[in-house]
Amino acid sequence: MTILETAIVAARPQALADYYRTVFALEPEWSIELTDEAFAASGLGVPCQVICLRTPSGQRLKFLGPARRPRTGHGGPPVIEHAGAPLFTLVVDALEEVVRASRAAGGGVLGDGTVIDVKPGVRVTFLTDPEGNAVELIERAS
Repeated sequence: MTILETAIVAARPQALADYYRTVFALEPEWSIELTDEAFAASGLGVPCQVICLRTPSGQRLKFLGPARRPRTGHGGPPVIEHAGAPLFTLVVDALEEVVRASRAAGGGVLGDGTVIDVKPGVRVTFLTDPEGNAVELIERAS
């Protein structure tokens, strides 16, 4: 069995975790400070704070905060033109409500914020979190 968990390197991991808790109602699962040199040798780097949140359906989203401010540079729009640019998808119940909550919590929209009707009952838009990570939002009719 394979389970996918997503991790984001964050300049301010606690603030970013708070944003995702507020906007997407994710629940805290655990938090740890990694200091073991085995993690350094693995290429992750230490020390590193890791905060893990859980979606209502059980997926995990982790925020990794290195001791030194991480380098930025995941491009910008259009995301599709940047190999390795982070983009992940969250399925939500109320697209416009989530976009409003994101903006109120310091997030933005990607591009002009257009909501796209992909097919009957499926709508998509893209936003950015406070650190500029691109997030695809999908709303599916019940």
